[in-house]
Amino acid sequence: MRQAFEGPGVPQWQVVSQLTIAFQSLPEITRPLWRKARSTVEPADSTSTSTFSAGAFG
Repeated sequence: MRQAFEGPGVPQWQVVSQLTIAFQSLPEITRPLWRKARSTVEPADSTSTSTFSAGAFG
C-alpha cells in the first residue's frame, strides 16, 4: 500500500481496491478512474517521474 502514497505511477488495482473499501466507496466507481489513470501514465525511466494528465481523473 505504500506505493499508493509515496511510489511513482499508479498502484496496482488490489491496492486501490483496498483503499476504496477503506474509504467506504464503491469499487465500481473507482475502477474506471483507475483504468483511465493507468492508461495515461507515461512509462517512467530512471531519469523521469510519472505524471498524470488532468484527463486521468475523469
